[in-house]
Parts: sequence; structure tokens; C-alpha cells
Amino acid sequence: MKILVLTNMYPNEHRSFYGVFVKDEIEALKRRALKPELLFINGRRNRLHYLSGLVRLVQVLSSGEYDLIHAHHTYCAFLALVARPLAGKRIPLILTLHEGEIFHKTDDNYEIDRIRRFQYNTSLRQFVMQRLSFLITVNKDLINGFRMRDYSVIPCGVDLERFRPFSREDSRKETGIAKNARVVFFPSDYRTPAKRFDLVEEAYRILQREYNGTLHLIRGGEIPPERMPVYYNASDVVVLASDYEASPMVVKEAMAVNVPVVTVNAGDAVTLISGVEGCYQTAREPGDIACNIRRALDFGARTKGREKIRQLQLSHHDSVYKVIRVYERVLSGNASPAPA
Repeated sequence: MKILVLTNMYPNEHRSFYGVFVKDEIEALKRRALKPELLFINGRRNRLHYLSGLVRLVQVLSSGEYDLIHAHHTYCAFLALVARPLAGKRIPLILTLHEGEIFHKTDDNYEIDRIRRFQYNTSLRQFVMQRLSFLITVNKDLINGFRMRDYSVIPCGVDLERFRPFSREDSRKETGIAKNARVVFFPSDYRTPAKRFDLVEEAYRILQREYNGTLHLIRGGEIPPERMPVYYNASDVVVLASDYEASPMVVKEAMAVNVPVVTVNAGDAVTLISGVEGCYQTAREPGDIACNIRRALDFGARTKGREKIRQLQLSHHDSVYKVIRVYERVLSGNASPAPA
């Protein structure tokens, strides 16, 4: 099975962690004897890359034979819809919808930027979704209000081999963190405004005096992906404070190493931690975040988050298996074909 994976999210020289879940899925498909080929359009770096990406896509489709196209993000699926007739191809198109910005409530700052306003527009998504061979969504709530014929909910899975519990003491030594420190880890990119590092930083300031200088805040965004399991294991609590998410990987990764989690209600984060002792929901307010960080620190133990991840079938193995089943279903003709 030869698959063209089309994405605007993929690790690159500017952001080594960006879209790492897409990279992991491609590698997993290769291990299962499939033949995925990557076409990465770095639209985040320059929006004009979408135009050049369309030209490249037409060239790739014209010169190769593919069984299906798997797009990650609506923009990429739209390009595929345009490119297929230009290349004279009727290849099935699958979209994985990751776009947590669907949950974003626009404000005046976003309305100023016409391009950003387009980012939150539902009309393009509806246009694309009605022309797919099949839709995969990482969170069922992402398609609320859309008229869908056929879809599967397949959240991105966490690699339980890579993200596993190991010695906190060894992790502290490896990262240079003091043995007696109380470590708060913000694994998201602190430079992305929607991740709301400002709220966590203010919560940290509130708690600093209480912990007599032993509280240590680590921020994400510049940690190489291969080093992330070490930082999770070195932590006492992991915090998510985003304005919006779809199915936050950082929560799943923290749970996989059994570290307490404090999270706002973003995407499916609250569902993920539900019933896991040592994991807490918080409001998007520094005082409440500080209060719940304190609760997690007082918990002072490993959680059973990894067990919950297994119960929810959110391992990397589970998610890739489900994606392959979608491929087989589409190619067997059991999914409604999209119009040319």
C-alpha cells in the first residue's frame, strides 16, 4: 500500500517538536510494511508555501502511483482536492482533523488579521469534509455542527515504549535538576500565545515564596523531542493551560509516565484525566492553577495514568492499527467514495 502523507505539521529545523505525532505515525506505518511518502508544506513558516506546495503536489501526483492520500489538516486536504484533477488522478483522500482552533472563540485581535479570521472559518472545513473519502478526527467534538457521512474518532496515540516511568533521581541527574527541587513542567511551547505560559508563570510566582526557593519551573519549546521523556520523569507535576487543544499529546505523555497532571478544560484533556488520582482540572486563572499545582505536589506520588491510557486504547500501537483499518476500509470500497 503506497500512501502520500500530506501535512503542514512536521518536525523541521525551526521547530524540532512540531507535528512529531505525524512523524511517529509515518514511522509506524513503515514498520508495518506500508509505503508512506511525505510531502511537508511549511505553511507556518511562510503562507506562500501553500501555493508552492500545490505545484509540488501536482508534480508528485502526476509522476507517481499512490493508493491514497492522507492529509493532516484541512488546508492540506483542500490542496489535494485542487491538485487531483490537475494531475488527472482520482486517488481516495483521507483527512485527519487535528485542529483545536475550531474550539477557539475569536476576539478583536483575531478579527484584525484577515488570514487568521480565515483560519477559524468553518465554511472551508465543511467544503472539504463533504468531498473526502473518509474523515478521521482526533476528538469527536471537533466535528460538532458539521454534516458528516462517515468518520472515525482516532486520537493520536502515545508511544508507551518511549514515554514510560523510570527513575526520577536518574532523570534529575541527567537534566541537572536538584534532587530536592519541586519541579513544575510546562511541556508546551512557551512562545505560542495560545498555550498560555503566562498563566502558569504567574501561578509559579504565587507559589515561589511558599516553597522557599525549591520550586522549579521548566518550560517547553526548546527541548529536543528525544529528551522529553527524561523531563517528564524528572517532574513532580505537568501543567496544561492552553486556550484550546484537540487531543493534547502532552497530557497523554505525562500520564504515560505516571506523573500528576494539572490541566484546563481543553480538547479531551479532562476526559483523559478523569478518575485518575493525582490529576486535577483547573480554571484558566493563575490563582486556581497555583492551588491545583499545590494539590498535585501534596499528592507526592506517581499516578495510574499509564493504566488509564491503556484502558482508553491510546497507545501508539492502538492508534496506528485503527488508521490502517481505515485505509483498508477505503480501498475495499466500504467507505462512500468522494466526488472527483
